[in-house]
Order: sequence, then C-alpha cells, then structure tokens
Amino acid sequence: MNIYSKLIVILFLQAFLSCKSRTGNESTSPSSNNPTKETPSGEISPTEKYWKLVELRGVKVEYVNGQSQEMYLTLKEGDNILIGHGGCNTFSGKYMLKGPVSISFREIISTEMACPNMNNEAAFLQVLQQTDNYSMIGDTLFLHKARMAPLARLEAVYKK
Repeated sequence: MNIYSKLIVILFLQAFLSCKSRTGNESTSPSSNNPTKETPSGEISPTEKYWKLVELRGVKVEYVNGQSQEMYLTLKEGDNILIGHGGCNTFSGKYMLKGPVSISFREIISTEMACPNMNNEAAFLQVLQQTDNYSMIGDTLFLHKARMAPLARLEAVYKK
C-alpha cells in the first residue's frame, strides 16, 4: 500500500469517526445508556469507546479552546483498527488484545500536517508504540509498559 492509499484510508476512517464522535472539548459523563462492555470471559474491554488522553507520562494534558485539538483514540472491533487524533494529525493502525490485559499497537500511520508544538503528539504516538499492557478502573484506561508507572491515562467520553 503506497503513502497515498494509506492517507486516503486515514482520512476515510477519521471522517467516519467524526460522524460518530462528539464535537467540542467539553467532557460528558457516562450514562446508563453506555454500559461497560465485557469480553466473553467477563473481563472489561477497552474497545468501541472514545478515549480522551488526559495524562501523558505523568503530566496532565492541557487543552486550550481553539488552540489545541483533543487527543484521543478508539479501538474498533472486528478488524482491530486503531483510529485517533494526536492534537494535530489523525492516525490509524492496528491493535491486538492478547489475554485479559495485554495489548499492542502496530502499523501506526499518521497524516503529516505541521502544527506549532507537536511534542505531545510525538510523545503520544511513541507511548502507543511502547505499550504492552493496559489496566482499567471504571471509565479510565491506563496504558503501561511492563510493570512501570502508566505511560498514559485516558478517560472514556460519551455523547450527551
């Protein structure tokens, strides 16, 4: 697949997700219409949720209205597709859930727009490459490498 084909796939996935995602940067709280999904073994699954990045390598991620876009990821079931936004560029790739808490991300590609201060975006994509397991507490997803402190903390966001 050449770079143009990959870019078309990314843009298509981003357009599809934006139709289903909420708009703006306001957070909403979970409701009873959004049950926590469990795997057949009874484990809670991180798939099919909009995960907003709130902490990266122990530092809170700040979103300034109009100056920075929300960083997020969504794990789509079926084809194990990862889609998201790094603050400037959209990205997509593949993920694999192995066992109850093991996860890996691969084949991540991103658009290549230039924006001011792309440090958080680069760090977010690097964290995804390093992640090998996750944990969940309620509607909070933690991405880890080995038994280290969380590399990232994400919170589920639901439509009103």
